Amino acid sequence: MSELKYEHAPITEAVINLSFAEPLKIKTFDKIRKSLKKNYAHDTPQKNIALSVSIDFDKVGKNEEELIRFSSRDMTEICVLMKSSLIISQLAPYKSWGPFIERLKRDYLIHKEEAGLLTVNRIGVRYINRIDIPIESAIVNEWEYLNVFPQYPSSLGTLDGYTMQQVSKLENIEATLIINSSVVPSPLAKHISIVLDQDIVKIINVPQKFEEIVSFLERVRVEKNRVFEACIKDKTREIIK
Repeated sequence: MSELKYEHAPITEAVINLSFAEPLKIKTFDKIRKSLKKNYAHDTPQKNIALSVSIDFDKVGKNEEELIRFSSRDMTEICVLMKSSLIISQLAPYKSWGPFIERLKRDYLIHKEEAGLLTVNRIGVRYINRIDIPIESAIVNEWEYLNVFPQYPSSLGTLDGYTMQQVSKLENIEATLIINSSVVPSPLAKHISIVLDQDIVKIINVPQKFEEIVSFLERVRVEKNRVFEACIKDKTREIIK
């Protein structure tokens, strides 16, 4: 199945996340940072902070992890280096799978050259779509545009917004599919926007060799297209075609 082409593709962000079982040592982290810096116009040190609170609220834990956020000159191509993961992101406008996967190959090979072949324990591919729907009547029915929407009693009145999540298995690639959908404010006047966010995660039988990882990602490409087409209706296709 070839990648589907839409003139007004609704993709606001595409992400590939490779997570590793062994965290990088500081020296290796710095070497990878210097090598990746050659591929991007900007690099910004940041910290990922996670807080944990005990049940009785008498203990608060704080975990900080250093990360480097690389970005292109126009800020649309992103790479995030963490001690336990490498994240490649493409913000809108998303052109096609080809340039996106080639950038993953380029940056992953740099990571591998400096860190060696680390065990990959998780592969995640996420596509966030925002569908901008013109407001042509007092009520916009989400079910006219998506096959993924909440069911609710009409006796409760008109639905003004929603957030929902669906989790299922993609048996053919041994991965988990997480679909999030919600109504969000639209950046366009006289429009309403619906987010269709799909996340494909593999933690079972994760491929390790570079060629196998790329091959798996190509299979994910087919699946994410199939999932998207299964989730939208013809009225959405009319908007984005």
